[in-house]
Amino acid sequence: MEVKIKKYANLFEIYRSNLLNNPKSTYIVHKKSQYTYADCNHIIDRITTYLQCNARKNELVVGLNFSDQFKFIVSFWACTKLEATIILIQQPNAHSKISELENLNMEMDVMLSDDNFETIHEDKIDFITPSKEIHSNTYIENSERLGYIYFYTSGTTGKSKFVKTTYYQIVHAINCIQDEELMPYAKHQNVLITVPLFHSYGLSCLVEYTAGNSKIVLPPTKDFITPIQCLFDKSISEHISAIEGVPYFYQQMALLLRRMQLPCLQHIGMGGDTVSQKLVDKFHAKNDSVTFSIRYGITEIPSVIGIRYFTYSTDCKPSKLGKIPSIYNITIEKDQEDATIGELSIVHPFLPNEKKKIQTGDLFEHLGNEFNFISRKTFLKYKGYKINPIEVETHVLAHPEIDDCKVLLSNRILTAEIVTNDQTITLGRLKEFLKPRLTGFMIPDTIEIVESIKRTKTGKIIRH
Repeated sequence: MEVKIKKYANLFEIYRSNLLNNPKSTYIVHKKSQYTYADCNHIIDRITTYLQCNARKNELVVGLNFSDQFKFIVSFWACTKLEATIILIQQPNAHSKISELENLNMEMDVMLSDDNFETIHEDKIDFITPSKEIHSNTYIENSERLGYIYFYTSGTTGKSKFVKTTYYQIVHAINCIQDEELMPYAKHQNVLITVPLFHSYGLSCLVEYTAGNSKIVLPPTKDFITPIQCLFDKSISEHISAIEGVPYFYQQMALLLRRMQLPCLQHIGMGGDTVSQKLVDKFHAKNDSVTFSIRYGITEIPSVIGIRYFTYSTDCKPSKLGKIPSIYNITIEKDQEDATIGELSIVHPFLPNEKKKIQTGDLFEHLGNEFNFISRKTFLKYKGYKINPIEVETHVLAHPEIDDCKVLLSNRILTAEIVTNDQTITLGRLKEFLKPRLTGFMIPDTIEIVESIKRTKTGKIIRH
């Protein structure tokens, strides 16, 4: 089924529609400052003026290199207003990223960073400093032009890779999500987005919650500790109605959950990595009325591919793929015809009248009308067997006393690094726990208790 673009003709229209309808409504809360759509638009106009000074004819390539998430948002919307191609550069490795971009023969017309902005009282951002004054074209309405977004992602293994998407893909997905009511929870929320916005999941949240006319609350910095600290600030926590974050963020949050007071919390959104049943159970135990969403996405498309939106029940399955927007066609590529497990394959419209097929690298089981996530294709070879460490980690994490885990080959021995407060856990006890759950050769031969597991900025285990 082909879903035609109805509501939004282009990407900037998602922001602009709210500006026209609710100019005085608060859009962003950041560092205790509040910005209405009109406030943001004042800054966006200044940024577009600045960018137009650096445009080459009809083309514009902009690098965004921010630690301040609010500055990122207004710069992002300014770029979409001009249909500019955007390159998202991660901090703090900006220099290495630029070097890699040069190897790809990509040239930027201008780099926007924290230093481009001026502030007024209480650190509230006033405007961008232009190189010279010109009159800004307030709005470019040309749906035939197609901007691109390039960005680095941690990928499934924690190793950075360079991907791109188009404005068309995002708009096409957003219109489908709106038409098919796939994200009712994204409407009219006060949502804390804990995911860095240079990540595909964070960028998705920004666009999707903006489309839902929600108020977006940003942590001051892009790390895992700061968003949790926000939740102990009553001026923030008393108003938060939704949270979006990767499972690792919620694992850290769960350790402090008893001390947190979130009286208005209605929804918990998870994505960016696999979600365990134990994690969902912990948050349901704290608040039995909250709803959940677990999104499955791929880095080439900063938007959702499958959304599992549910009210908790004892038979809920976080691994279930959930509803799939009708613009995507999914199948699993099987090694054998009679197999039920295979690699998920997605076909989607990459550009108008074109289709792109992507092998996701994720293994799913197809049973009836359901697709259930099994694991990612990240294999170790041990004793002649192929072992998927993510599958082993999933079962190790089911142990009530284990908070985090990484399975690896250490000195050619299958090892489970575990984070736990129970220093009495032994290899023998863990093996007994895993015997009913795993085949013998998949059970680790040694364990090592560690303080923490090294992860990327987006919470994925670093395996390389």
